[in-house]
Amino acid sequence: MLRILYAAGPGNVLGTYKHWAIGEEDPLQVSVTYSSQFYTVCRQLGAFGYIISHHPEAAVFETERLKIEHRPKQIESKSAVHYHLGQLQYGLSLLLSALRWQADAVVVADGTTHWFVLSILPLLGVKVDSFAALYALEQIRS
Repeated sequence: MLRILYAAGPGNVLGTYKHWAIGEEDPLQVSVTYSSQFYTVCRQLGAFGYIISHHPEAAVFETERLKIEHRPKQIESKSAVHYHLGQLQYGLSLLLSALRWQADAVVVADGTTHWFVLSILPLLGVKVDSFAALYALEQIRS
């Protein structure tokens, strides 16, 4: 069974899920969210999905096929050193999550981490893509 991890930006992916689950668009967003597209594609593919957002309020929610996590970045500051340390730490946490969860593919939103941190994943057989969620998942599937 296909397992796809989506490292999203800072959005409230759990809030969006609650609206998506009842067939509604998230009224707090001005456009269709990548996270709702991710949920839809996972459903269409029959895939397991794991979405991690760096939303500031920590939370974890699971269904039979989806795991949704708000994982705040631990190191954030206006200092350049702290910014880069935070990007590194967050990227390593995503890398470990992908490996522990045995992801087949990882879709990463731009700005989530430094890309070099995730460069080990393809060496371990995990596809990594940076396109918008729906397009990326269609490419990974082929």
